[in-house]
Formats: sequence, structure tokens, C-alpha cells
Amino acid sequence: EGLARILSTSPIIIECIDSEGNIVGDAQINVEAPNQILSHIPFEAFIPYSVEASTNVRITVRQDSDSRLPGTLYLFSFEVTLEP
Repeated sequence: EGLARILSTSPIIIECIDSEGNIVGDAQINVEAPNQILSHIPFEAFIPYSVEASTNVRITVRQDSDSRLPGTLYLFSFEVTLEP
């Protein structure tokens, strides 16, 4: 769970990526646009994953552009260890 200051109408994408580049879990969250009361919108995600052994993964949180200029507008990542 966290707070998001969204930059487009695209969903927030959360992925768990192993050392070989495989996505072992992911989620997409649609967050409403900020309003006059809140500049950051609360969100919560449950990310189902599947690993057979203790696995180091990088969790990435990103939001892509929804305009004519494609690409990532925001990216944050950190490492964790997942257990079966």
C-alpha cells in the first residue's frame, strides 16, 4: 500500500522481476486523478507470485505515458527476497 501522485490516466504497474528477467508476479492499479483535497491518492495492491525456491527479485513500480509521446513517466524499484 502507498500513496501515488499520478502523472497520467494509465494504471500503476507493479512487477516482481527475477534475476533472469522473468516476471514472477504483477499487478495493475487504476488510480483516480488527484483532487483539490488530496494531491497523493492512496492505493493498495496484492501481488500473487510463484517461485519454487527462495528468490531475489526486483519490485518495480511504474506509470507509463498516455500521450503521443510513449514511455515511462515514473519508475521506482527495490529488491526483496520471495519465499515459496
